[in-house]
Amino acid sequence: LTGPLMLQLRLRATAGGSGKVQWKSADQPEFPATGQTVDLQIPAGTAAQEISLSVPVPGQPGVVRLYLPTSDGAIELETITFTDSDGRRKIWDFRKH
Repeated sequence: LTGPLMLQLRLRATAGGSGKVQWKSADQPEFPATGQTVDLQIPAGTAAQEISLSVPVPGQPGVVRLYLPTSDGAIELETITFTDSDGRRKIWDFRKH
């Protein structure tokens, strides 16, 4: 995939909270000390919900880190989907089938 990316999460979060997404591009050897993060707000709830977030990765992403707010309650992550500007997708499905 090539950036920018759209991140979609399908999850349940009993307490909700704040998290973030951090990235480095394929040509960066390390994560920068500052920047390259997008804040993530997860509402509390018992039903599965979808959250979409734009991740402005320029070019080819190397590593994308997802920080979820787990200190106040459990988070049940069902799917992670990245979609690039050409409509290509990468999906991780953690649901039991």
